Amino acid sequence: MTVSPSRNSPLTTNRQYQVSDSLLSHGQCRFKQSPVYSYPFRQVLWVWGVQRMTEKVIVACEFSGIVRDAFRDKGFDAISCDLRETESNPEYHVKGDALELIDERSHEFDLMIAHPPCTYLANSASRWLYERDERWKDLIDGAVFFRELLEADIPHIAVENPVMYGYAKKVIGRSQDQCIQPWQFGHGETKRTCLWLKNLPLLEPTNVVEGREQRIHKMPPSDERSKERSRFYRGIAEAMADQWGSYIAEANANPIESQ
Repeated sequence: MTVSPSRNSPLTTNRQYQVSDSLLSHGQCRFKQSPVYSYPFRQVLWVWGVQRMTEKVIVACEFSGIVRDAFRDKGFDAISCDLRETESNPEYHVKGDALELIDERSHEFDLMIAHPPCTYLANSASRWLYERDERWKDLIDGAVFFRELLEADIPHIAVENPVMYGYAKKVIGRSQDQCIQPWQFGHGETKRTCLWLKNLPLLEPTNVVEGREQRIHKMPPSDERSKERSRFYRGIAEAMADQWGSYIAEANANPIESQ
């Protein structure tokens, strides 16, 4: 997402949700249950011959559907949310303000993966802070938006961003828990990605490959450059779905042990 959070706060955004209540309450499985954190054992559904978990995942600030679909391919009930239309499977996408959706339905989700805009937070953009005074306000607004996602009332959270400017980290309240590279997950290029984690283990590399191309950095200027730079890596998305998906399923299966 490339729009400043300050211009899309819950107070100013006209939100149009396009996901039905039935989908967000397991309507696709014709399955009802009590609050999701109360079940004492792992529940698995078989729907149309496909194994479906009862764990629910929201991917905030994602238009591509890459992370959302990685979790859905593993059988999780995952949706994405962004101010933009999704590029695939619109029936699993909410077009609207992620914070409002989370405020209204956070109790329904077991895991959130969030990709808040990095336009004003990234260390690579810090030089503009000393050339344009308004950038400081944009940085603070962006960091507050990031912190609100990280502090959402959801049991397991991962918030992703590139290397962040130091002052933005002070507003957020802490540094990242982990930094990873695409070449650790099957993509022969570099783009240092930082992860802020809540009740999740560190992500383990799955496919270390050769190649350290700076493809993102070398992208030529274009109208689509910002959008393409924000597109997530499928290899990392699949690792998240495999490792963190298994973790939250196990946490729900053994709630006392996971505390």
